[in-house]
Amino acid sequence: MSTLRSFVLWWTGRMAEFLPARLRDAGEAAGDALLVDLEPGALSLTLRRGGRETPLGRLGLAASTPVALATLLPRQVPAQTLLRLPAHMLLEREAALPLAAERDLDRVLGYEMDRFTPFSAADVHWARGPVRRDRVKGQIWFRLSVVPKLALAPALEALRAAGRAPDGLLVPAGDAVRRIGLTAAHPATLRRRAVGVAAAACAVLALVAVALPIAAEARALARVEARIERLRPVLAEVDGLRRRLAASTVGSDTLAAEEARLGCVLCTIALLTHLLPDDTHLTAMSIRQRQVTLSGQSGDAARLIPRLSGDAAVSEVAFLAPVTRTGPNRAEQFSLRLVAAP
Repeated sequence: MSTLRSFVLWWTGRMAEFLPARLRDAGEAAGDALLVDLEPGALSLTLRRGGRETPLGRLGLAASTPVALATLLPRQVPAQTLLRLPAHMLLEREAALPLAAERDLDRVLGYEMDRFTPFSAADVHWARGPVRRDRVKGQIWFRLSVVPKLALAPALEALRAAGRAPDGLLVPAGDAVRRIGLTAAHPATLRRRAVGVAAAACAVLALVAVALPIAAEARALARVEARIERLRPVLAEVDGLRRRLAASTVGSDTLAAEEARLGCVLCTIALLTHLLPDDTHLTAMSIRQRQVTLSGQSGDAARLIPRLSGDAAVSEVAFLAPVTRTGPNRAEQFSLRLVAAP
């Protein structure tokens, strides 16, 4: 029966870590318990029922304390015994471990206790607060609350001798109350609890092993079918894009081949626009397989031949007909031919 009670108290304490501090404090204040306040050289007993506290008396820490403690207790006392400590006995800090330690955080923290505090894990009663994960840095943060065992040894020995071994410590920390469990400090209790938990786990695993394969296969099939349905519109869109891309590639290849054979018409027009002087105006232009024919008026048609021939992209520049003067401004009419480079 004591093993079951210890396990329940331990499990309740672990679950309470996930509650906000205000709710945990309210739970501590409302639970029925025998409260033992540690004072200098003495113990003060208080009975808490239904949220009301009734003082029972004060005892000095001596060899006769267990006998005197039994005389102070009423017939019906709550099963839970909590040792309340003054705030100055509590040491607290925030600490961090690698995120991989989360699977067995308590055991790893026990190994690393001397790195976070001046004590080893065997020299303190300790508890950790809520966990905060920093996945960017790969760390897990928590609050570490520690009480040295040496200062509590006389009080704990007296209470255990009287059959009222405390289930936990209560220490004020600002507006909150920290609870530190003591049941994990006894190896025999740990072994009995481990056996009980293992037996329960085996029974649960036996039930799960029967139903798990079927359920897992059904869930996997449902996930695959749902994913196929979600991806079907995307696959259709990708297929359409692939077909359009293939068609556009064929068109681009054809255009590039024709441009290589016939030359770049836009490039030829841009070149002539750059080379012809400002007083030259075209009235006709034809381009056929890099053969360019130009007709128009110019203030000085004779200079067009050297101007056009001076560019490496133009060759075989020649007039097709004699240059004539017409119009009131005496502009020269010309018609010439040239070959534009590829």
